[in-house]
Amino acid sequence: MKTVFTSFFLLLSLSGISQDLRGGYFRLFWIADSTYMLQATLFCDTANEVVRPHCYFNFGDASGENISIVSSMKIDGVLLKTYSRSHFYASPVPKPFLLDISTDNAFWIRGIKNFIQPDSAYLFLYTKIHFKDDIARNRYAPSIGNLPLRLKSNGNQITYNPNCTDADQDSLSYRLQNIHIYNSYIPPQANIDPITGAFTFTTDTPGLYAFKIEITEWRKDSLGVDTINGVSDLAFIIEMNSNTQINELNASPTELYLYPNPAGDILHISYTAYETKNAELTLLNQSGQEVFRGELSESIHISKLPTGIYALQVISGNGNSAVRRFVKN
Repeated sequence: MKTVFTSFFLLLSLSGISQDLRGGYFRLFWIADSTYMLQATLFCDTANEVVRPHCYFNFGDASGENISIVSSMKIDGVLLKTYSRSHFYASPVPKPFLLDISTDNAFWIRGIKNFIQPDSAYLFLYTKIHFKDDIARNRYAPSIGNLPLRLKSNGNQITYNPNCTDADQDSLSYRLQNIHIYNSYIPPQANIDPITGAFTFTTDTPGLYAFKIEITEWRKDSLGVDTINGVSDLAFIIEMNSNTQINELNASPTELYLYPNPAGDILHISYTAYETKNAELTLLNQSGQEVFRGELSESIHISKLPTGIYALQVISGNGNSAVRRFVKN
């Protein structure tokens, strides 16, 4: 029998509150029996720091508690705040549950380009424990050897590797996850090696971009089958500095309109830019997965798409981009 614990780290915010988050990571450690240590570390921008002495941990078993900050340190101009708390889960293990960790004043910093609403984007991280033959009891989340605190490119491409190590020698795999299904998307030029964790991002549009890497631990069970032992999240910001001149970018404004919205069979696209030659459009679902890519046109057929919320991104021939969200009925 297999039981999945999914622990969410959710930071909400209210309008007008300062935005200081540059990312973070959320991990879970086994202590003994059914006791685990939950640890959340936030990457905070010192220029816009929000006083955050507590985070509310909802443990997912009808209990929760305000957790005090246990450490704070500054590295490369970024303040790392860590909140930690042990918790005992009654035996036998209950059915799969959702564990939320939340506070009410934590937005990402402003101006992130792959957020649909960049001034109202909250941090969303999670961790998982997979129980199968008690395989997850002896579980220690991976350590991150290379923290992504101030990642900047010198051109239109950047590479990064978290250099993770696992104390209990579990095998690790990596994949990109959408930060928030309703308010963000994974740029199509972002890729990660599932085995090594090497991340690459290429764009000709300068600015801030946010990403989340899901790190999965694998271990053989009593039958010798590779089984997921745990999952941890790492979120971070990259500052892209394109070689394209700023004046050239400013000379090519873009406007993107989608109609009707909600749409049924056909979505019409109105796009204005001084350079539309070789413009490309990409359609992303709520999980940030690419479902369509092609040349820019005045309309696309969407009748075969499942009902849901989608993001349409247009990149012009000179590198300008625009993103709009629509609902498919």
